[in-house]
Amino acid sequence: LSHLARAQHAAHRSKDALATVQRLLKVDPGHPEGHWLAGRIARELDDRATADRHWREAIASDPGYAPAYVDLAHLYGDAGAHDAARQVLEEGLKFAGDASELHEALGLVWLDLGRPDRAQRAFEQASHGEHARYQVHLNLAAAALQAGDRAAALGALQTYCGLAEGRETDAVKLNAAKAMLRRLQSEGASAR
Repeated sequence: LSHLARAQHAAHRSKDALATVQRLLKVDPGHPEGHWLAGRIARELDDRATADRHWREAIASDPGYAPAYVDLAHLYGDAGAHDAARQVLEEGLKFAGDASELHEALGLVWLDLGRPDRAQRAFEQASHGEHARYQVHLNLAAAALQAGDRAAALGALQTYCGLAEGRETDAVKLNAAKAMLRRLQSEGASAR
């Protein structure tokens, strides 16, 4: 049922996905993915309280279930409760310390809290994870620039451009990253 609900949700058939998730949770009330997906559907319907409840139930069922922490943190961050989002992610890292998505989400929260130094460390952690998204390097570059670490920003931009090239990616972001990389490289050359 879990795979069916995910497929229905991916096909934007939220009503069917919700019915499938409800059947799943009736059979297995502690199914973390079922609660996570129910939370996603509730969030899409702008039912924040239900989303919060389901993501917390997913975490209670499986404290290492990273997607629930990430979505719960986004829920809080969207409401401006960045410190609550940080606490959720730090709690998740206690149980799933190698989850790249938790480190990346924490980096974004640190940026929201005005701490690019901590964001940079979180993005660095995320970039080394087994399931790291290549886009994390763009976030790492932004944090490094804000923290005044030009060398790290250059390295992150070079990595991002190398990984993004040839992928179906947002061409605007890739072109902006290339332009920023050229600018930083020319500034470095003129400073010598």
